[in-house]
Parts: sequence; structure tokens; C-alpha cells
Amino acid sequence: MEDFPFPISDLMKLFFNIRDWLGKKSEFEILDQQFQIKKNNQEDVIEFWENIPYAQKSRSVLLLAQSIFRRYIKLPLLIIAKNIGRILLRQSPEWYEDFQDWNREIYLKCNYNGLQFSKTEFPKNWLIEGFQIKILYPFHLKPWHGSKLRLSDRDRKQQDDFDSCFLTVLGMETEYPFGPPRKTPSFFEPIFKDIDYKVEIRKFNFRIRRALKKIKKKKQKSFSL
Repeated sequence: MEDFPFPISDLMKLFFNIRDWLGKKSEFEILDQQFQIKKNNQEDVIEFWENIPYAQKSRSVLLLAQSIFRRYIKLPLLIIAKNIGRILLRQSPEWYEDFQDWNREIYLKCNYNGLQFSKTEFPKNWLIEGFQIKILYPFHLKPWHGSKLRLSDRDRKQQDDFDSCFLTVLGMETEYPFGPPRKTPSFFEPIFKDIDYKVEIRKFNFRIRRALKKIKKKKQKSFSL
């Protein structure tokens, strides 16, 4: 050890520094790949709209219509349908919880590049130059609220974190302007996880048999008369 030309501690530091540098380099490469994918997606969508006559006017009107449809028609109808279904299944409705989540949504008008502008006012020349609509705390319908969701601590933290997205002309959500549609939480997935299929199938079969027996009895009475 004494004859070794460099101290071991310095060599170990050098090794760890090289390892950390290589790790950072790989992270930079991943970020660069993500940036290139994002750039390519945006260029493809922008090129598509540039080939359409009156592209920005058409897109702006469609985007505005989608925001109104989502906010005041689509989401309220989903909430109504869900709670009517809960009532029919003899479960307590969740009107307050659902509309409270719906009311958290904030719609921001942004310029063509996605820079936030205002909640009420449109950017200058928005109809000619185009604009974006950003949604803060986007609403996603849940089959139920509270502990029934059985979320892990990590899932609950992700759910409580701030969320935002941009609206597309097809009414879908995207992470950035002119980006691809992102995956949204499924309404039915928690239900399928919560259902005990064997028990439910037995209950369903029992109800069908009971209904058939009642129908047979009614037919027999009608024939006897």
C-alpha cells in the first residue's frame, strides 16, 4: 500500500465521481430523448393544422366549444348518471363530493405556445393566431369517495398533488400543447378490483331464478283461471 503511487482514498473518490457523472449523463440523455419526442409530436400536429384552410379560426372555435361542452354538459351528465346508478343500487349518492371536485376545475386561456394568460380574457388576436386552454385540477369521475378506494400512500399522494393539462379539439387531455392524448384514470377499474366475482355471480343467478319462479307462478295462475 505504501508503494502504491496514489492514495487509495483519492482513487475511491475519483471512482465515485466518475460513476455519478455517468449517471447524470444518462439522465440528460433520457431528458433529451423526451424533449425530442415532444418536439416531434408538436411539429406533426402543427403541420396537420397548417394544411387546413382557416386552420387557426377552426381550431380556436372547436377548442372553445369543447371547453364549454366539457365543463357544463359532459361532466355534469356523468355525475348525474353515476349518482342515479348509486341510488338504483341502493347506495348513498355522492352529489356534494362529485360537484365539489368538478368545481375545482380552473380553465385558463393561454397563447398559442401555452403561456398562461387569463381565466376570463382571451389573448390578443386569439381567433387568428390561435390559443390554448389549460385546465388546473382536471376532474376525473370516481366510482366512490373516501376509504373505499383503498389507495396506497403513494397513490393517495399522487392524487392529492397538483395536476394540470391542456385541452385538445377532440375534448381529450394532453400534457403539453399539441401533444398526444394522455391516459386518464379509469372509472371502472376500481370497481372491477373491488368486486368479488364469484359472490356476485351467485347473487345474480339467485335473482334470475327467483324472477323466473315468479313468472312461472303468474303463468300457472293465469292458466288456472
